[in-house]
Amino acid sequence: MLLNLRNAVLDLGGPTILDNVDFQLNSDQRIALLGRNGCGKSTLLKVLAGQLALDSGVVKRDQGITLGYLGQAVPDNPPKTVYELIALSFGEPGRLLLQSHHAADDDHEHHAAMSEVDTWTVAARIDKVITQF
Repeated sequence: MLLNLRNAVLDLGGPTILDNVDFQLNSDQRIALLGRNGCGKSTLLKVLAGQLALDSGVVKRDQGITLGYLGQAVPDNPPKTVYELIALSFGEPGRLLLQSHHAADDDHEHHAAMSEVDTWTVAARIDKVITQF
């Protein structure tokens, strides 16, 4: 099990977005979220990524997984490429990876920081996202 949502309730002041929802995603599964505008697709993803708290219920994530969330709003200073946009959704490791494309080979401080947060694994994950989705 990668993700598990149990008895999830979320009310943002309008219609209840999540009303005692149960959901489980296993490592061998792929999903697609379909629905009308405003029905809660992005809200559910924010809950699963830990960016939005439930009113009640439980979100469980497998130990060691990292969730990136690429919001639907275009940033004020958008990156130039899809690769850059996806990399930035990985936080600090993605930012360091992008900087490495412009860092000098003898920039030992930058390369040490990259090793510390395992940016090469992030690079492989970005490539996977681009080629498989």
